[in-house]
Amino acid sequence: MADKPYPPFDHSRRIAEIWVEAWNRRDADRLADLFAEDAEFVNVTGLWWHDREAIRRAHDYGLRTIFDQSPINQLAYAPPAANTSTPAVAPRSSVA
Repeated sequence: MADKPYPPFDHSRRIAEIWVEAWNRRDADRLADLFAEDAEFVNVTGLWWHDREAIRRAHDYGLRTIFDQSPINQLAYAPPAANTSTPAVAPRSSVA
């Protein structure tokens, strides 16, 4: 999988695609490339990193230790049908 190129960063929606690919490859450098140099990032536990390099270091550690067996999947969004108020969400791989 490491030889497969990442999707091109030609549209903002690619951010999620690249994030998923980089996470599943355990590629903290590529994750960090998605952030501005002076980015701020707060993780799910409330830890706060104040620049791209801190974001890269934290993800590198997490991807090698805590999340080394944790893949993520991108979900595809489908707008709600005209007769419902609930949007349909399905794993990306199952959406045609």
